[in-house]
Amino acid sequence: MASLLQDYAPLSSVNKEEVENEVTNLMDNSMKYCREDSSYASQPMYQFRMASINHRLASLFHSTVRGDCSEQKKRHLRQLSEKHYQRALKLYLQMECHMEYLRAQLEYIALLERSLTGQSSSRNLKVLHQMLQSLADCQEPLKGLSSQLKDTDGPTNHQNEGETIVNIIEERLQFILQQLVKINTHLHSKKSASRQNSTMLAELKVLYANSLSIDTSDKVLNKLQSKCAFLETFLQQVSNFCHKIGSNQESEVT
Repeated sequence: MASLLQDYAPLSSVNKEEVENEVTNLMDNSMKYCREDSSYASQPMYQFRMASINHRLASLFHSTVRGDCSEQKKRHLRQLSEKHYQRALKLYLQMECHMEYLRAQLEYIALLERSLTGQSSSRNLKVLHQMLQSLADCQEPLKGLSSQLKDTDGPTNHQNEGETIVNIIEERLQFILQQLVKINTHLHSKKSASRQNSTMLAELKVLYANSLSIDTSDKVLNKLQSKCAFLETFLQQVSNFCHKIGSNQESEVT
């Protein structure tokens, strides 16, 4: 009922906010029954259903953030959306639902991107690091998806969607790294720039250059596999870089 109401909302006769409230209530009730009825035999089914419910709720709140509402309400909705994306991602990862995980992760990254401002601020830096870490977390699901697509004969909806997701991951990586290079270049130009900032900027420039160097000369049938293989290796480099950022931030706090 919640899915039907969300996908085919009767907006001609019912207020949008009322529809959203009803969808949320129905989803919450569905989640409650999933928890109560999850016997061992049916656990995977209920687990997937709970992941889908959290994903739908996250998308619902994400969509509402794009609408016309106060900044206070947008912050609240963004927090709710982020919470449900994280829950969905955790469940998809546990169940090895690679396509669903990657789809939800890219939506979550789009939500984070909305909080970027037009200035080169420390706030932007924090959000971009969060977005980069989210992409780094796609390494194992992307590897799983690549294995699934190898077993697919000829173009299918699954393969087409996989190709779209891989292309978006590549584009988002390039965008995030480019923005990080710009902000860190601005910080480096200040007299107070530390050696640590200089090293980080140099590493970012290398990562950004590498993100642009994917070989697209393969035949169409092999292009997707080439991109997947490239991104799997590259995301490990990104993951190592994110780990270094985290270590540096901890040392600064200490």
